[in-house]
Amino acid sequence: MEVYESEPNAINFINYGHSTLKEKMFRLLQGIGLILLALLFWTVVFYTPYAYQVFTFNFDNGAEPPFTLAMTFCMVVVLGNAIMYEVCGRVSDYIGFKTRDHREACYLILYVIACCFNVALDMATTYFMSLEILKGLNFRTYYGVKLADVEHFTQQFETYAMQRILAENTKCYCFPATFLIPFLIEPAITVGGPLLVGQWMVRSHPEWVGRDAELWMVAFDFDMGRYGDLLLNMLLGILIFYFPGGYTLLLFFGMAGSHAYIYVFDHLRVIKTIPKCCYSTMEVDWWAQWMLAPITATILSCFVFKANCQDYGFCVSGMTLIEYCTGAWLFHFVLHVACLCYVVPLFKRRDLPTLNENQLYKTASEEHPCSWFSANPIHCLRSKYYYAHSPPCSFYTLGKEHLQEVNPKIHCHFDDEAPPEEDYTKNDIDSGAMVASLSRALTGQSK
Repeated sequence: MEVYESEPNAINFINYGHSTLKEKMFRLLQGIGLILLALLFWTVVFYTPYAYQVFTFNFDNGAEPPFTLAMTFCMVVVLGNAIMYEVCGRVSDYIGFKTRDHREACYLILYVIACCFNVALDMATTYFMSLEILKGLNFRTYYGVKLADVEHFTQQFETYAMQRILAENTKCYCFPATFLIPFLIEPAITVGGPLLVGQWMVRSHPEWVGRDAELWMVAFDFDMGRYGDLLLNMLLGILIFYFPGGYTLLLFFGMAGSHAYIYVFDHLRVIKTIPKCCYSTMEVDWWAQWMLAPITATILSCFVFKANCQDYGFCVSGMTLIEYCTGAWLFHFVLHVACLCYVVPLFKRRDLPTLNENQLYKTASEEHPCSWFSANPIHCLRSKYYYAHSPPCSFYTLGKEHLQEVNPKIHCHFDDEAPPEEDYTKNDIDSGAMVASLSRALTGQSK
């Protein structure tokens, strides 16, 4: 037995009984295999046709690919991220974590790693395609050497022609393909689309009434996938430092504007759309901070690469330069994780008062409908059919708290009145309240 800090509505009771470490590790390996299959599917079905179109395009006389090809690339990136989003979410559910916080932390890590595979595949493919194209066009280095005669990867990578093509590809991958387009589409996928489908299904099936109809109309829960989105955006923004600075300002202004839009959308979604949001620990936040280590370590790797042969005390080439960059990345990663694990906890405030330190369970149960009894479906069934309590422990259902019955003998104390029914004939939106709420969030003020 161990003490674990959590809340009853953050527990996945259904996963108890088959979630030993061995079982979860086996399902995690299966999930990784499924993610690799999804990556293969995206590569073969979506990315390969695009790569073929780029590879067969006639680049003679400096011709540039048309806008349609650039937009195709944007949609290929969006589809790749969407596929990884869905697959990683289902894998995280399949593993069988006992708490929602652990599930979200696993999803965060899997999603960022899977999207990094997408980025690595695209960068590698773009590099080899660009190399063949530039060789075919007889491009030369600054010193007049044909690119076809340059042997080392680092020398090929540092040529201006290669740097220009890779920088442009990175810019297209980042903005608008990853920074903006998915989040412009997201309201239709997560809010508008499910609502319209739910309305259509309920209208066309009159036998669906009560809770069945409500479940079709309710919005999706808000998960912590946004951590993964922002971490991926941060990594992509850092990659531009490997290339000439022509796209840097455009990229970071695009990132700033996109993230401002994301903040506004998430704020309105939380206060106006989602039914609930419960995270009882800092588990997801801690792992998000941990995932910053390999991402920010890339900055030092970029610095070593760009400082090479620039009068900073070293000038190397070939595999040695790659070793220097990798060593800098590992040094930063280890230092970052060490600071996170050992230095940051030293600044934890220990003089903060404990909320509700002397509160009795009865008092808390009268105020909160979701308890360790009412949230556990097995306990509710046992109360009704095995112990034959009258009334039995009521199972907690969001929005149906008024149906819970009081029975002090079994520690069920919550009682509430039914809320007023919503008038669905009115479809007005209090824009003033939404603007005021957003203003309070931006300024840090309370109600």
